[in-house]
Amino acid sequence: MTEAAGLVRTRWRTPLVVLLAAAACSRSGAAEFVVSKSAAPSVVELGGHSAQMSGPEAQVESGMIGHWHSVDTQAKWDLSLASPCVVGVEVIAAVDRQFAGSEFVLQLGDEELRGKLKATGGWFDFQSVSLGEVALPQGDVRVTLRPVALPQGVFGNVRAVRLTGVKLQETAPTPPTDLAGPIRVYTTARYDGTRISQRNSLSFGATGPTDAPLIVLDPATRYQRIEGFGGAFTESSAYVYSRLSPAKRQEFLRACFDRELGHGYRLGRTHINSCDFCLGSYAYDETPGDLELKDFSIEHDRRLLLPFLKAAQEVAGDEPIKLLASPWSPPAWMKTNGKMIEGGKLKPECRDAWARYYCRYIQEYRREGVDVWAITVQNEPMAVQRWESCIYAHEEERDFVRDHLGPALREHGCDETKLLVWDHNRDLLFHRAKTVFDDPRAAQYVWGAGFHWYVTDDFENVELVHEFYPDKQLLFTEGCVEHGAHLGDWTAGERYARSVINDLNHWAVGWIDWNLLLDIEGGPNHVRNFCSAPIIGDLANDELIYNCSYYYLGHFARFIRPGATRIRCRSTGDELLATAFLNEDGALAVVILNVQDRPVPCTLALDDARATANCPPRSISTLLLDLGDVPR
Repeated sequence: MTEAAGLVRTRWRTPLVVLLAAAACSRSGAAEFVVSKSAAPSVVELGGHSAQMSGPEAQVESGMIGHWHSVDTQAKWDLSLASPCVVGVEVIAAVDRQFAGSEFVLQLGDEELRGKLKATGGWFDFQSVSLGEVALPQGDVRVTLRPVALPQGVFGNVRAVRLTGVKLQETAPTPPTDLAGPIRVYTTARYDGTRISQRNSLSFGATGPTDAPLIVLDPATRYQRIEGFGGAFTESSAYVYSRLSPAKRQEFLRACFDRELGHGYRLGRTHINSCDFCLGSYAYDETPGDLELKDFSIEHDRRLLLPFLKAAQEVAGDEPIKLLASPWSPPAWMKTNGKMIEGGKLKPECRDAWARYYCRYIQEYRREGVDVWAITVQNEPMAVQRWESCIYAHEEERDFVRDHLGPALREHGCDETKLLVWDHNRDLLFHRAKTVFDDPRAAQYVWGAGFHWYVTDDFENVELVHEFYPDKQLLFTEGCVEHGAHLGDWTAGERYARSVINDLNHWAVGWIDWNLLLDIEGGPNHVRNFCSAPIIGDLANDELIYNCSYYYLGHFARFIRPGATRIRCRSTGDELLATAFLNEDGALAVVILNVQDRPVPCTLALDDARATANCPPRSISTLLLDLGDVPR
């Protein structure tokens, strides 16, 4: 573990796409960046959602500042440069047609640039408004964005101010000082450049502030066993992977699946038929009326998706990646609306054929050497989307499992593949699980329930399912930051960590991110539903950009290995979030999240032993120790 995490600091010192937010404005905590002499240009995105606002309050959500109603509203950022540079300037914004025409001023130091928002097609169809180039001086530069004319009374949604044309490199973190203690501390911190590095170590017996939060551990009280962590193998991810150079492909595979040099992911998700993160819509059998599935073929997946999956498994080695597969839609001819997109339902006369369709998929993938560990009935069965989607009411999902899918899996030798229901948001997780689990004939086929993070948090609903149905498992199956790539957005990593800690503390047995890899736009996506990913492929420059969500996920995946068991872990204050797991090799991993803009000291309490830690501002830390080293 020590060697693996220590290598991260040097192996991935590629220039980053960086978000500079107003939270880093003070001189003592300013984010300093040096201008590199490397050849390829880079990007700084000043994210609107992190800006200091002045004037009337604006709506701030989903990584954007939206619906500005007054010309007195301003967003401000501070940028510090070690030497002068020339940058191209863009504003990334979205505006509905009827509200187009708003004029704005962007002030960069002494330079003033003016622009006007044009209609982009909708409030979430972000486009770039180019303002030309500007020379920035060495030192501190204040960036201010403000509207100057609102002809319809509303300014558009602003996601970021983008500066291009310089190669930026983060300053190196302070070298670790004391690594000899029994508690190793691995940290990712926003302001000092630390990225899953062993920052220091702790020893038992050291005392800290008496009013500091306690992180109380009880290894004797144990809960669920972990299946693992990972992300989704989509056709879009496979496409971006295929466009990288061989060296960058290997770097990506090691970063995600190598246990010694990367995260060691051992969970994954993929799609049955197409989803929005594909190059287009497709099904494995597009012959209308082919209820016998004579024309079923996974040939489409042999082009990009299966090679991607096999390459990942090769790096994973002897520890197989457990693959979850979910359908976004049956073939169009099986649906009431005659389309794979825009909802619709499964035709009653196609239920048996659709159930056998899953079995054929499992069998064909097995012949390719890829085992399907689990399937879900339907991705997001209550969402009518402009991309692939299919609707199931509560009782319809239960009846399909009980009368068609469950029996088909058994009949065709696929019953070792686990079956999950719901696969949608936490808000209705308990309602949907209850409908299925209260029916013994349906419940006998079901391993557990999957859930996503969109709409609301509702972490208590996850635990509620466990309390009522303790024999069923709970698995987080999808989450991402929507509406673009969000390059350098630090809050994205914090959102990941907050979700992972709370889901694990409420009985989730694993956590699967959405796309493993996307391009610089947050795609490709055949309906332009662009999203972020922990790793972004800059195909024009053959570079991999590691968003902070990659590092935050690593604090769980690297140190909480499959087979680990959650132990009792409580924090006495609301400043820190924490969870703890005992690995099968006896290593105890404690993950602590600090989203405060100041350091927060805490005391680790394990029986009568105490150790004092200091969590840097806007950081995540993993404390790793052996129970045998705890004083008795």
